[in-house]
Amino acid sequence: MRIYRYVPLNEYVIQFLEGKGLYFSSPLGFNDPYDFDLDAITTRERLTPYATTRYGRTLRREALRVARMLRAINARFVDSDVVDRRATMRLTDDTYDLFARKLAVLQRAVGAFDASAGEEPEHRIAASWASLKRQLAIMYGVVCFSSQADQILMWSHYADRHRGIALEFETEERPIRGWKNFAYLPVSYVTERHIDVIEKGFHGAFLATLTTKGVTWAYEKEHRLITLRGAGVQPARLAAFTGVVLGSRFNENGHEQRVAFFNALAANQRRRAGVPKMHFKLCTRVPARFEVGFRAVPRVVDLQAAVSSAIGSGA
Repeated sequence: MRIYRYVPLNEYVIQFLEGKGLYFSSPLGFNDPYDFDLDAITTRERLTPYATTRYGRTLRREALRVARMLRAINARFVDSDVVDRRATMRLTDDTYDLFARKLAVLQRAVGAFDASAGEEPEHRIAASWASLKRQLAIMYGVVCFSSQADQILMWSHYADRHRGIALEFETEERPIRGWKNFAYLPVSYVTERHIDVIEKGFHGAFLATLTTKGVTWAYEKEHRLITLRGAGVQPARLAAFTGVVLGSRFNENGHEQRVAFFNALAANQRRRAGVPKMHFKLCTRVPARFEVGFRAVPRVVDLQAAVSSAIGSGA
């Protein structure tokens, strides 16, 4: 399956094409203030003393799950052959540190929840969940994609009013160097802004919080790539990056911007020995329809020529 990352033509796109990596943003910086803001319980009727007991058990269960993962990572290192110990250390150190930080956050959350005993159930659960979301959010990074390349609103909102581009990715390919497991998680669009933490468990509830939006956003048909390494750039694999689509107003970018883009794209092509060829497209306006069409071109030089032709004709 191919998915698309709508972006304006800026320095981060150039850096990505030059091999600097894919940027993951913090969920705390989402443009929708309701995104990543699900309440912790399904109905007020469930906010009873027994509900707080179950919530506390669910919180401890998640801390134990992460603790078991840490022990497994440590065992993987201890059980490795001596000759492989150094390589294994490089692979496990970062992962161990990530889960150790997560465990520390969960243990603090357990302590804070226990300290609030005696308060109203609604306040205890709401305060605990809100604090936990903030602390864990700092540890996560997210890249947003769409399953469609012809959404007019996406081009308008995220690609500089059709002057930007859409980067095409293949979901079957591992996107980041060094990752063993990955998934492009589809976003769910709902009308009610809550999550049943007790039923889903903290891991499931937190992932749902990262992948749930209001129904007004359904046109995006969004998928998200999530990392536990926080916001920042991670090294992307060329095999996962499979194409570029130029917006219908791409030619309105400045000359220096266009030159930098095509130079970076050409350099990207030169590094792709043994990697499948990329797809190149130009967006077109469908006559008499509010629709985005496409014109495919085979090479970077043809893409550049098409843009130059559009500039020359005043299109």
